[in-house]
Amino acid sequence: MTFVLNGETVAEQLFNTDIHRSWQEIVDAGILHEQDNVLVVSARADDDADRNKGSEVVISDVVIHYRRHI
Repeated sequence: MTFVLNGETVAEQLFNTDIHRSWQEIVDAGILHEQDNVLVVSARADDDADRNKGSEVVISDVVIHYRRHI
């Protein structure tokens, strides 16, 4: 899966084990905006065997913590 925030790839995750539960990423300064942020999550199967498994990916509870140095 690829996670793109405001046009910048911020994370890529392979499904090479049975269970994945959560991810945390630190993104570079300037990627997150005060408003109108867009997060696009995409997934692809690497081969026909993966595509025919009928798997499902559910994305929920996306939380972004923002810290600003003053």
